[in-house]
Amino acid sequence: MSSSESELPSPEHGGNVVGYLVVGHGTRSKAGQDQVRAVFDQMTQLDTPDSLGGLPAELAFLELAQPDIPTAIERLFHAGVKELVVVPVLLFSAGHARQDIPEAVEAAAKQFGIQIRRQCSSLCLDPSIVNLSAERFHLALERHAGIAPASNLIAEEIGLALIGRGSSSDEATAAMLQFAELRTQATPVAWSSVGFIHAQRPTVEEALDGLAATGLPWLVVQPHLLFEGELIDELRREVEYRQSFSKSQTWLITETLGSGIDSADVEHSDNRLAVALSKLAIQATDSAGLSRVATEACSRCHQARQWCRIGA
Repeated sequence: MSSSESELPSPEHGGNVVGYLVVGHGTRSKAGQDQVRAVFDQMTQLDTPDSLGGLPAELAFLELAQPDIPTAIERLFHAGVKELVVVPVLLFSAGHARQDIPEAVEAAAKQFGIQIRRQCSSLCLDPSIVNLSAERFHLALERHAGIAPASNLIAEEIGLALIGRGSSSDEATAAMLQFAELRTQATPVAWSSVGFIHAQRPTVEEALDGLAATGLPWLVVQPHLLFEGELIDELRREVEYRQSFSKSQTWLITETLGSGIDSADVEHSDNRLAVALSKLAIQATDSAGLSRVATEACSRCHQARQWCRIGA
């Protein structure tokens, strides 16, 4: 049962029921789709003041998976929703957040007479995402190299390449670089770089070439990606290939940020993505609260104006 079928009361603003549309990018990977659905389940089941538990909410995918945005909005309409808060499950505000999702949502909402209240920001530089990324780094070292998270003795022997999806958006690129600065403050290493899969440089190949050229014994490749999919599969193959002809260096690749999410065990799996997204959603329900959050975001990255992309 989706949360839109819940019997609990819904938030109302000016007599209008507010619903939440959680939008994932979409992937052909079943594992990736399941991880997105598990995050949504957690958002509607977490017992916290910032959760969407008991509120009208639906999950949609922008592409490659179902339900699509029109289907999810129709379900919200039948649940009595009159105003919509859109919650993109994205790391940065680039083309999908600025154009693709808003256009698809506006077109579908118009058919049912639903007003768009707000679109939340991306996760961007949220401290919980920085901490989650640092944990994935430590977990890879502990599993494959036996290096405990508390150990600082080996930091001078580790190189790190953070790999982002990449975008034509200069703001999203700047935010990724800022994220890398925060991450390396949290997990100091001897050498670090950022690489991009699409649209920007350094490319993945350039970043990994630079990593290999350091001569460091431990080389960690960390995809800054949310869920399983074709991109992470390709990156894993590239790391395996480089390890195959590397004798003096050990290549490691971390899990994605959403790797700890299990749709079959929502209660006991990692829920930090769900918590972060739920907080953004609840903050966005109130205009004044959103303004305060956006002002704080402006000093950390260049995406604040995108927080009110719809309904501003």
